[in-house]
Amino acid sequence: MELTLFLKTANLNTRASIAKDPSTPVDILVQLSQDEDWMVRQGVAGHRNTPAEALDRLSHCLIEDQADSTLEWVASNHNTPAEALVRLSQDENEQVRYYVVWNPNTPIDTLVQLSQDKSEFVRRKVARNPRTPIDTLVRLSQDKSEKVRKEVTENPNWSDPKNQEKIEDARYLIDLGMA
Repeated sequence: MELTLFLKTANLNTRASIAKDPSTPVDILVQLSQDEDWMVRQGVAGHRNTPAEALDRLSHCLIEDQADSTLEWVASNHNTPAEALVRLSQDENEQVRYYVVWNPNTPIDTLVQLSQDKSEFVRRKVARNPRTPIDTLVRLSQDKSEKVRKEVTENPNWSDPKNQEKIEDARYLIDLGMA
């Protein structure tokens, strides 16, 4: 109880420092995830020990925080659950969608969806992601953006000899209009 009272009365800099401290216990991070100040919530969002349920709550509650990077921290945190990442993949901020692409918890079908993002920046990161399916890489290899096409060639799966047959099959289906 004393700690909860302390967290409510501590100044902003103290709460933000506690939120970023690597030794902060999980229960304190959960409390701080509900702080009124975005700087504190941002520290919690980027903390490696923040539990999934707190990150999910942050991903729901941060509409007023669009001007800061809290959602970017939620999207990049490896504890963020897949459901929250799917929701964040629809965010209007391309930086948030960029971090969703690189999160290992992002479902493959969300990566496929983001391969058609209006932002070249996001499509480039999907093209570079080693988790992106081969057929999606083939589609991206025909993207209108030269930068996206170049990123495909940097993807380790693109040059892997064991994937060459899959790449040719996917190209064939695209040419036939079947993919």
